[in-house]
Amino acid sequence: MSQLTADSSTLLLQMLWAGPATFFHFEHEITFSFFGARIGQISMLLWFSSVYGKLLIALNRLVAITWPLEYCNIFSNRRLPLIIGFIWFLALLHGLVYTTEDCAFVFDALEFIWTYKETTCGAIASRYLDFMHGSGTFALVLLINTVTFFFIRRRAKEFQTKKVASLSKETYKKNVRLYIQGCMASGTLVFLNVSYNCVTLVTTTRLGVFAATTLVWEIAHIVDGVILVIFNPQLRGDRPPPSKNTTVVRRGSITTVKRASISVVNARTG
Repeated sequence: MSQLTADSSTLLLQMLWAGPATFFHFEHEITFSFFGARIGQISMLLWFSSVYGKLLIALNRLVAITWPLEYCNIFSNRRLPLIIGFIWFLALLHGLVYTTEDCAFVFDALEFIWTYKETTCGAIASRYLDFMHGSGTFALVLLINTVTFFFIRRRAKEFQTKKVASLSKETYKKNVRLYIQGCMASGTLVFLNVSYNCVTLVTTTRLGVFAATTLVWEIAHIVDGVILVIFNPQLRGDRPPPSKNTTVVRRGSITTVKRASISVVNARTG
């Protein structure tokens, strides 16, 4: 939900601010104002939360596939909100950099692009906090995903040579599916990072720069959200398929239902 929130909020900013600013041809006095700079600051906060979110997903899949027994302890229901909160806290710290006017990140309605102020601070923020930081983080994500891939291959060979419980296989398949989701989602932001910082160097037309920056930014977050929904049936309201063994707990008894037979084990409850 953290990623979905970041994607939805980013698109909402584009729709409520960049869209009207472009349509009504807002001058720099409006888009470069204090309010416009705060909109840009929020957009960067959402960007960094997405970047750190992809790193968390990569680590999550690595732990789930490599150390499945420790996974529930590391990413427990109590710890996971704290981890996600820490990610948003880091994103907030990055966003504070854009508080000063010289480091402002704003939308230029006349050029159709989000850009930094043409100052020393703006140049540093663009090169190091945006491009270099994003590239370094995605390189780390790629490294983690590569390590995870080799562990997936090892586990697959174990399943072929050993008799493993069906529940373990189902969990393994689920983790592999979520691993693929993480790789695809990270790929969208990598493409955005490259397009925003590299493609623009060889694009000279205004529409070309718009397509390589603002348009790609919007498409990347749309695709990221679509990937998230496709790989997570619960977000679509779909119920997970019933497992082979289903345990139903009732007052005074525990009933285990199997496909071919039903066995009832009575147990006292407090």
